[in-house]
Amino acid sequence: MINALPLSRLGCVRKIYLFTTSSRHFSIPTRHSRHLPPSACLSIDHLKDISQEVLSSSPGSLIPYNKSERDDSYHAWGVADTTIQKVEWLIRGYSAQVLNTQMQKEYAVKSNEDPSESIKCILDLIQKVETEGDIYMKLRNEMRSQLNLNQKSEQDKFFDEYGDQETDTDSQNFPEIDRVFASPGQTIGMFDTLLDTISMATDSNTPVMVGNIFERINKRFELDGGMAFNVNPNTVPTQMTYNAALRAIANGDNTGEKTRDHALMHAFDIFHLAKS
Repeated sequence: MINALPLSRLGCVRKIYLFTTSSRHFSIPTRHSRHLPPSACLSIDHLKDISQEVLSSSPGSLIPYNKSERDDSYHAWGVADTTIQKVEWLIRGYSAQVLNTQMQKEYAVKSNEDPSESIKCILDLIQKVETEGDIYMKLRNEMRSQLNLNQKSEQDKFFDEYGDQETDTDSQNFPEIDRVFASPGQTIGMFDTLLDTISMATDSNTPVMVGNIFERINKRFELDGGMAFNVNPNTVPTQMTYNAALRAIANGDNTGEKTRDHALMHAFDIFHLAKS
């Protein structure tokens, strides 16, 4: 079982955590130097062991929902932070096993691992945190819906007692139902690393895979407010997001007519989003 122990604050919301599995300890910094690459799990044995613990964890345990007075996006991402750090650390480790990826170049890893297996492991981890985020949002929505019903009940009691007249409803302190936001867990950093890894291990299915990934990225970007209002760094695409996606499509096996058409379609869609 992996335990996360906060060690110290670094002048920001995020902390340093010490992850332990059995008798081994892994220090995973969360504030990285601009001149050094972010940390990655470079041991194959550790990658497999810790990934298995993450993937086999009980549903809802990685991003547990606990009602808070500040039950908003900021709070949700704070709850998910420990899991995000761990999963990003693992994903960067898998990417480092694939020749010519950004992580592989940074750490000069020499690996005989199958690139397609590394991509599959990254996808599995992202799928796990997506499921955890969905469970969090489901529980949150159920709680908020119940609060909304209670609010209406309190309003009905008030009107029964005082009649249907103009009142200052703010003075009743009714709970506010916040807007929908992207579920916590999946970060743009995870997708950037995934796309960079795919770009170095392409096949005939690459354009469709990249298109599906970008659809997920864009959906989450829009849920958090889109171009006009999204200020969440976890869901805003970066230059690497677009560049890695286009590079993956360009490097793919696009010899077949159908594959070529998919490649062109998704490339133009991504280029359009990058220019918008």
